[in-house]
Amino acid sequence: KVSSKTGEVVYAEAVPCKSDRDLVVMSEKGQVIRLPSNSVNLLGRDTSGVRLMRFKVEGDKVASTTLIDKIKEE
Repeated sequence: KVSSKTGEVVYAEAVPCKSDRDLVVMSEKGQVIRLPSNSVNLLGRDTSGVRLMRFKVEGDKVASTTLIDKIKEE
């Protein structure tokens, strides 16, 4: 459910719970975070979303997101 409080959906993808990938979120002002995709809480149907990033600059917005494979150390 999109509202003025939650804002627009920026990115959605079905990812297996045991995924070995990382989620990268980038803002319009250049803030970037990287976190394990399996650290994002699972939600039910009637929830309004999960906050993944708190912006450092007022008015900043998510510009892009992607899933990447984790770097395997040798």
